[in-house]
Amino acid sequence: MGASGSGKTSLLNCLSNSFRNHRLDVSGKVLYNGDPNVRAIRSAYVMQDDVLLPDLTVAETLGYAARLRLPSSIGPNERQAIVENVLLELGLKDCKSTRIGNKARKGCSGGERRRASLGVRLLCNPSVLFLDEVTTGLDALSALQLVRTLKHLAAKGRTVVMTIHQPRSEIWALFDRLVLLSEGCLTYSGPAIDSIQHFDRLGHKMPAYHNPAEFLTDLTTIDTRRPDLAHSSQARVKSLCSAWKASPQHEKAVRTQEENTPSLAMVRSHGPSQGFNSGFCNSVTTQTARMIKTTWRDPLGITASILEAVALGIIAGWIFLKLDGSLSGIRSRQGALYCAAVLQGYLVLLQETYRLSFDVVLFDSERAEGVVGVLSFLLSRRISKLLLEDLVVPLIFSAIFYFLAGFRLLAAQFFCFYAVVLLCHLVSVSFATVCVAAFRDFACASLVANLSFTIQSICSGLFVQSDRLPVYVRWIKYIAYVWPYTGSYIIESLGFPFASLWIPMIALAAFVVVFITTSAALFSLYVPKQAAATTVAADVDNSFEEDFQSPGSTTDHGALDITLRNYSLCLQQRNLLRKGTVLSLLKSINTTFRPNVLNFIMGPSGSGKTSLLDMITQRLRSDLNAQYRVEGELLLARAIASPSVIRSVCSYVEQDDEHLIPTLTVRETLRYAAGLRLPSWIPSHLRSQRAESIMIKLGLKGCANTLVGGMGKSGISKGEKRRVSIGVQLLTEPRILVLDEPTSGLDAFTASSIIEILRSLAAEGKTIILTIHQPRARQVQDSDHILLLARTGTPVYAGVAQNMLTYFSHLGYECPKTTSQTDFALDLVTVDLQSEAKELETSQKVLSLIAAWQEHRTTELNAHEDHRTGQIRSPAQIQTYERKRTSLPVALPILLQRSLVSFRRTSSVLDARIFQVFGFAIIMSLFWAPLRADYKDVQSRVGYVQQQMG
Repeated sequence: MGASGSGKTSLLNCLSNSFRNHRLDVSGKVLYNGDPNVRAIRSAYVMQDDVLLPDLTVAETLGYAARLRLPSSIGPNERQAIVENVLLELGLKDCKSTRIGNKARKGCSGGERRRASLGVRLLCNPSVLFLDEVTTGLDALSALQLVRTLKHLAAKGRTVVMTIHQPRSEIWALFDRLVLLSEGCLTYSGPAIDSIQHFDRLGHKMPAYHNPAEFLTDLTTIDTRRPDLAHSSQARVKSLCSAWKASPQHEKAVRTQEENTPSLAMVRSHGPSQGFNSGFCNSVTTQTARMIKTTWRDPLGITASILEAVALGIIAGWIFLKLDGSLSGIRSRQGALYCAAVLQGYLVLLQETYRLSFDVVLFDSERAEGVVGVLSFLLSRRISKLLLEDLVVPLIFSAIFYFLAGFRLLAAQFFCFYAVVLLCHLVSVSFATVCVAAFRDFACASLVANLSFTIQSICSGLFVQSDRLPVYVRWIKYIAYVWPYTGSYIIESLGFPFASLWIPMIALAAFVVVFITTSAALFSLYVPKQAAATTVAADVDNSFEEDFQSPGSTTDHGALDITLRNYSLCLQQRNLLRKGTVLSLLKSINTTFRPNVLNFIMGPSGSGKTSLLDMITQRLRSDLNAQYRVEGELLLARAIASPSVIRSVCSYVEQDDEHLIPTLTVRETLRYAAGLRLPSWIPSHLRSQRAESIMIKLGLKGCANTLVGGMGKSGISKGEKRRVSIGVQLLTEPRILVLDEPTSGLDAFTASSIIEILRSLAAEGKTIILTIHQPRARQVQDSDHILLLARTGTPVYAGVAQNMLTYFSHLGYECPKTTSQTDFALDLVTVDLQSEAKELETSQKVLSLIAAWQEHRTTELNAHEDHRTGQIRSPAQIQTYERKRTSLPVALPILLQRSLVSFRRTSSVLDARIFQVFGFAIIMSLFWAPLRADYKDVQSRVGYVQQQMG
């Protein structure tokens, strides 16, 4: 445990050997049963980011994982029973037929994805389980059930090491041992039950009726909101670290650890246990089936490949329409055959490089765990793509282009043409695998692909005469896979030796084998690991402690409320062949979100909280895979507003922080956002002051000069990213602020600080709407508004917080005095899926609560809903709230500066761009120098101009 940025994830990365050791200065040792090799044990690491295939359902994800991870001796029925047991144990039974989804495609909730990730790792029954914030994004009851499951595994002899934020008291009671960190330093390590006594002896007594986890987190957190608080908290943490190092418990722990460390001979006699024995054939077939299913369910991927073949076939066929047998027609056939053999392959090369740069992330994750091998991954990918793309796409292109160009109408000739195009296609996709194996980053992989294609196209003889290539590069033409010419006249005029048609085709097939072998070797040699965070020196450290005060404003800051009337949401899933099923996500919601208080939306994972926020902020978008249907009314200040107005007055902090630029520091992110979002009449130094003020309020001063990180670049912690995302939206002081789980991934102290900031904004007349998981008892006040949703997206309560317990008490559900009202409410509306008896009992309870609320809503709660603090606005007044975008003269300099800073720090992209220029110049010089003034070099000069312009 520890505050955000205290080093919890870094410690787990070191323990699991997931860091790039060459970038770290590591001292000390990590031993696994006395062995320094992590492969001496079977371990699994559940990271903060979920690496799952979005187009698979939860049950399919676990099913394929079971086939890959469980021994081949386990039969299909037993394997399915294990999957069903994991689904039941993790409470995933209700969503087992729901697709995982991602930011682009709606699917499971964040909490359900977390549990699915854990379920995948639990299938292999690891000896050591590392979990990084596994309860983040889960509701209180789901988090409790999950930790109970982990406790049960630990009781069976497993070693479970986990980081956690904001555990409730019941979860704390399940802890056996505790490691408490602060700023990377150890403040306690030992039995969790003894930690309170340890700090009590140091003069820090825990108040009565207090959560021990919250008390310890508050005690070891450095408060950077004000200089005096920062100074006192730093002194306190320093004394706690020193006290622990000098404590007898610390000395005893070190001595006991040394005595209990087994000898290496005893450990190694058992041999390494890391890895899975599901069998090579089973691994290939499982990955093939999985890839076929995900490819088929992604119609955009298949459609894009087919449309590319159709479009290029029609365009190229139209350009080379009905070529004749004249001299000019023969010359035109050169370009036609080049287009068929090279240009089609080039487009496939770039597409496969782009797609594989994303797909390889799952491969790296599974390979690091010993689940899949390099060869099985490469074979399964090509087998799965063979029927869906590799055979179909070249056939469609050939059928269109061949007959439009007017080539000979002979079946044997056509299939020979198709065979060459198919082989060039396979060469392209296999070479794309080589590029991604060498460089996981798309920028570098595409650079290598482009340069290699340039060399191949030059050696084809179309751009420079084959017999005019300089001696020192002439040998390259013998390893080039493109000689797209037939006919003795063309071959002789271009300086190529005549050969049988089958020899080049065999050579093309050999290239496929060579490239697959090379990519397998590169995948085997290169294993990506986590990198350390990077800190950038600040040019100026203007740490303004005072709050920002805008010098007047002409904008109306009147309070606005949002009213929902019979608001419902349905999702219709579609695929290529049928419309699919219709899912009801939200049902008949009637409530009003008011200013001056916090409006909490609570409910178990998958209850539709995020979908409701997306509806309110008008961010739902239908696509080819899904169509949303919204019913009911949304009123802004009791008036109907256009979607553009609603988007203007609402600032939305999403659950994911993918919008943050990884190569900017925290300070730069907030300053650039302030320059783009704040009015242009505010001086630049006041905008910077506003950014610094927000940064200090959110406790981000300690990481102000650290890169945000992401997309393979390490940076600040997930909790710190959450605060940066909130800070970006707080810069403009929005009238309505919508936040999706703003406290997820934060420690208890920082979460309370965020709630305090939001409450201060609400007191200024802002409307604050937020979803929340596992809220602390002190975070919800009696005057706050609560919308409580059941798993089906149906409201169970909507009203003032102080009336919620009274309402449930009238229904016969009394809240225990030792339980917070929010934990009680979440437990009440959550269906327990861990056993059939509990599922039936809790389902009936939730259904009765839904029915009771529907009856009760039309009586006394309706009278309460009619009381509104906001003013009634006319449609004309509402329309004036539409916010205009920042003007081009203001935004352009800021965007250019931000892009320059980001580009300068993206070393791979920068190196790729520089090398591209020099590489292309070197290639052009090597192949064309010197140009002569004779007939044969006329063709070479034309090719030179084409390459320069293209």
